[in-house]
Amino acid sequence: MKKLKIQDIDWIIMTMEDQSPMFETFIHIPTGELMNENCDDFDMEDVEKNREDYIFIEPYPSSEGFRIMEDFVRQEVKEEDIQNKLLEALSKNRPFSRFKEMLYGYPEIQTSFYEFKDKRMKEYVISWLALDDIELIIEPIY
Repeated sequence: MKKLKIQDIDWIIMTMEDQSPMFETFIHIPTGELMNENCDDFDMEDVEKNREDYIFIEPYPSSEGFRIMEDFVRQEVKEEDIQNKLLEALSKNRPFSRFKEMLYGYPEIQTSFYEFKDKRMKEYVISWLALDDIELIIEPIY
């Protein structure tokens, strides 16, 4: 199993959540750096030649994002009227934006949602890397 040492998992999560196909972003496994064509030291030829040293960061599937919102409402929101409003928001057009708009009216639930989502996203990244036989090691800088 390869080991990927990074300082912060949040950059991987933000890259996965960015649905714009503007850049292909890779993780350079030996250094833990995220790289794309905007980086000065990015070399696509090196990526192609040393494929085992890189992993392409695929966009996070919107179906998984929807599942996180739905799971949060069903598992964490205890007030039935708020739960119903959030589920209704998820059942309409533009469920992501409607859900987030609805959360603005409930700051404590909004905070809980983002904590729930953060935890689930971190679990997703760890599982995603494990599929490629990569163990994630987070070494924060203090």
